[in-house]
Amino acid sequence: MDIESKPQLSAFWQDFEAILIEQGVSRERVRWYVRWARMFEQFLSSRLEDRSETEVNAFLAHLKSEVNIKDWQVGQAADSLRILYQIFFDVPWAHEKTWPVQSAPGAVPFFRQRITPTEELPDTQNQEQVESKFPDLLDRIRNQIRVKHYSVRTEESYLSWAKRYLSFGGMKTPEELGAEGVREYMEYLAVRREVSASTQNQALNALVFVYKQVLGIELGVIGTFSRAKGARQMPASLAREEVQRLFAELKGPYLLMAHLLYGAGLRLMDCVRLRVMDLDFGQGLIAVRDGKGRKDRFVPLPEPCVEALEEQLRQTKALHEKDVAQGYGMTYVPPEIENTTPKAAFEWCWQFVFPASRLSVDRRTAKIRRDHIHQTALQNAVSDAARRAGLEKRVTCHTLRHSFATHMLAAGHDIRTVQELLGHSSVSTTMIYTHTGNIRALKELPSLLTFTPEQVEITPVFAPSPSLGATPGAQEPVSSANPPPAVQDGGLPASAREGYGEAIRREPNRKDPGEMDSIVAAGCEGVEAGPIAGPGGREDAPGIGTAAKS
Repeated sequence: MDIESKPQLSAFWQDFEAILIEQGVSRERVRWYVRWARMFEQFLSSRLEDRSETEVNAFLAHLKSEVNIKDWQVGQAADSLRILYQIFFDVPWAHEKTWPVQSAPGAVPFFRQRITPTEELPDTQNQEQVESKFPDLLDRIRNQIRVKHYSVRTEESYLSWAKRYLSFGGMKTPEELGAEGVREYMEYLAVRREVSASTQNQALNALVFVYKQVLGIELGVIGTFSRAKGARQMPASLAREEVQRLFAELKGPYLLMAHLLYGAGLRLMDCVRLRVMDLDFGQGLIAVRDGKGRKDRFVPLPEPCVEALEEQLRQTKALHEKDVAQGYGMTYVPPEIENTTPKAAFEWCWQFVFPASRLSVDRRTAKIRRDHIHQTALQNAVSDAARRAGLEKRVTCHTLRHSFATHMLAAGHDIRTVQELLGHSSVSTTMIYTHTGNIRALKELPSLLTFTPEQVEITPVFAPSPSLGATPGAQEPVSSANPPPAVQDGGLPASAREGYGEAIRREPNRKDPGEMDSIVAAGCEGVEAGPIAGPGGREDAPGIGTAAKS
């Protein structure tokens, strides 16, 4: 039975939380300390208070063997059990044991010191005071987010930014801070915190939501402030051989999920949130529901994944039947579904394809459910596999999605099709993957290191025509006795003449159209002038003459 389901035990964990706070554990990490202790409680069937040092060591060794649990997390779990048995239960062996992380009463262990924001940052030093001074405001923000059916991650993000903003403003109310306070905070994030452009935009969106949707205040013109500089980066992708090397280092459900990321172009959360009803083996399709931007789409089900998915479903169903037999069996379903069909959370079709290994308590409803596998487990598995495979690149789960798009376009698939598969709203977002064609063209360019000295001799290509009043000395490099290769009719190469008009139409902003006219005119002596057609085909637009169209 889960601890939270027993009212008489709920007070026990509340007392443990109070002890953790007394021992210097920050409120942000108390819930993680309680989670480690509860995990140890479920690790064995004996009474928690009666367990021995050997059983604690076995639990910590089990955590170390888990691929998705880091060393600092094992240290955090050990510190939680140290406080539980040394301070809370006060058992003799806990005082004699050498714990993995030593910390004096009230001290903060080294791993928390490393990741806790410094006290110098004004938007992080008063988090607890914000929660105690503005509980009603935080509840209003939380309720408004849930009314609009925003995701749990959006709720956490917006609440965090609201608390940081109030802390930065010296505990003043949002009404007192106003638009000037928002402007100063945006300036602070860009200049002092040096956050990325996306982080600054997220903070601004959160504060605009608080003012407009929660408080009903229009900020109006915030004013100018320093913007974090955004960079348009080329999406990192792997070669096909590198993808296979990565797959060779993965196993179990992580390998199957990696196959779906690459084979169907799924996002990380699209993959971990797949439900049983989303797999259509008959039509060979995967339904991606409530994806980014709350949009649904269909993607092909990769044929090589069918057998592995069927096996995964068999294991998931056995786990679900075990949960039902123990009085559980619920999973998370959208609130609108749960309100109209209360039993939907128990139905097999709503279960996650990749379930979590443990039951958890829903933070919004306090019900015990089995959620999907946590996304960090797959992220850590992919990162570790890339390191073992010797890939000298930064490889993430999203890299596999980039590789899917890159390889699809390289194989000749239409960009509109790739756009639909990726779930992009605009084809301009998908256009960034067309860098594959540029890469192939660059790879085919000969290197100057392979040229002979004669091949790299520099000669002017666009030589002035004698009819334009050029001096004889300027024409020597292109005289009839020593003409450069492929130069005809006053200096314009034939290859350039043939493709010039098309190049202008493809890249109308490459050069000023007036410059193009003067360049082409140098090699078009004697050609009758005609209507000028610009990049869009209009005869009244500046562009190139009739000679370039021939």
